[in-house]
Amino acid sequence: MKRIITALTFIAISCLSINVFAQKDPAANAILTKVSQKYRSLKSIKANFSLTLNAANGKVMDVKNGVLYAIPGTNKFKVDLGDQQIMSDGKTQWTYIKSSNEVQVSNVDPSSDAINPSKLFTIYEKGFKYIYAGDTKSKSGNLSTIELTPEKNDAKIFKIKLYIKKSNDIAKAEMFEKSGVRYTYNVSSSELNKPISNDMFTFDAKKYKGVEVVDLR
Repeated sequence: MKRIITALTFIAISCLSINVFAQKDPAANAILTKVSQKYRSLKSIKANFSLTLNAANGKVMDVKNGVLYAIPGTNKFKVDLGDQQIMSDGKTQWTYIKSSNEVQVSNVDPSSDAINPSKLFTIYEKGFKYIYAGDTKSKSGNLSTIELTPEKNDAKIFKIKLYIKKSNDIAKAEMFEKSGVRYTYNVSSSELNKPISNDMFTFDAKKYKGVEVVDLR
């Protein structure tokens, strides 16, 4: 499951050169701007999701259900996958692995090109080319499909597809590796502007008896 968590929280931004993305598509920009504006207007977001890892041959390698908590406009977030948790207060990140009772501690680099959940709704704003790829039918109605490719040339993720509801909410995100591996992030439900304590975004070792702390700072 370690690989899935990496895909969700820290994705190296890179791509192959594709001529169709020579410029940013105005239609895609209009949709993404609405998503960004809605997200930035929120005080908090809680989203229930499933995360699926597919091999290059299409075979499902792993599926995990989880919950995302985030404060828009900050790097404060928590991803809870039950057996693993990732927390960030904007300065420090903690990755807790329940099976080994271990937590890894690292600094948050605000200048990093990595994507964390709090950036998912605004990633298009810097370092991406994008295009509107039409509508996709779903059980909840048509979804606007936006394809993004990072402007950098040297990492394993070459494309991200966002599926956006008419309410300007992201329903699904797909991330494609050059190796053929695909990560699919489906949002099943969300709660907006619910009170979230800042304590949720930090790791208190006192609450985890015998936890091993691996400080990577």
